Amino acid sequence: MVSNYEKQYMDNLINIYKYGVKEKNERTGIMTRRIPSSMIMVDLEREFPILLSKKVNWKTALNELLWIYQKQSNRTSELNSHIWDPWTGEDGTIGKSYGYQVGAPVKAKSKEYDNQIQYIIDTLQNDPSSRQAVVDIWEPEELGEMNLVPCCYSSVWNVIDGRLNCMLVQRSADYPVGVPFDTTEHAILVHMIARHLGVRPGILTHVMADSHIYESQIEGVETQIGQYHRAIITSKCLPLLVFDKYAPENFWQIKEEHIKIINYEPMPFIKFDVAI
Repeated sequence: MVSNYEKQYMDNLINIYKYGVKEKNERTGIMTRRIPSSMIMVDLEREFPILLSKKVNWKTALNELLWIYQKQSNRTSELNSHIWDPWTGEDGTIGKSYGYQVGAPVKAKSKEYDNQIQYIIDTLQNDPSSRQAVVDIWEPEELGEMNLVPCCYSSVWNVIDGRLNCMLVQRSADYPVGVPFDTTEHAILVHMIARHLGVRPGILTHVMADSHIYESQIEGVETQIGQYHRAIITSKCLPLLVFDKYAPENFWQIKEEHIKIINYEPMPFIKFDVAI
């Protein structure tokens, strides 16, 4: 048994593996297999998007989520992992990227908001029909001050029929490493903000431009394809996200220990190279 989400992900991964155009990426110096774009849509009321074909370190994803969207930090010492170490500068930050941009104040008409998350929360609380709840962390004037420009750079939020939906837009998609992490991370974010707004989680649409596999990842991809076919046969239940009974409704007060993913019994972890 695998989810509709996993089928979409694996169809995209296999498509890139089989038919992606082989070209060298000049920034990393590594050959890739790439396609122009891909997309995954998940109904978060029906399933939680986390892979069974390989273990995804969802607690690391949750920690990163809180670092970017709740703490709005760019200082890597405030993370419980070392995933951002390669992009950490001498000042201990990743520059004016990710959390730094989320924390930028917003001026909308006659109102001012402390940061972009507060903007979308207040906007949808005051007007659930609004089509202006957008987070944008691609700041052209400050790209040169970012140690890594954002991959997931924009998200659009709306409430329809009492459900919170999110369209996540990604400019560059490392399919074996980044994509599973990013989809799971933003699914948790939708659940957290929906809880704050008092609505149900809705559709997460993950839109990705340059979707690719690095040639150094091919062996791992082949392993994952094999594990996927085994997961179809052996997996007996699908994972679920739950908040514990002590979890606050307020987005700003939710901590890592308040969130659990139950029934998660994935295939073994696969170590993939990450292009720096």
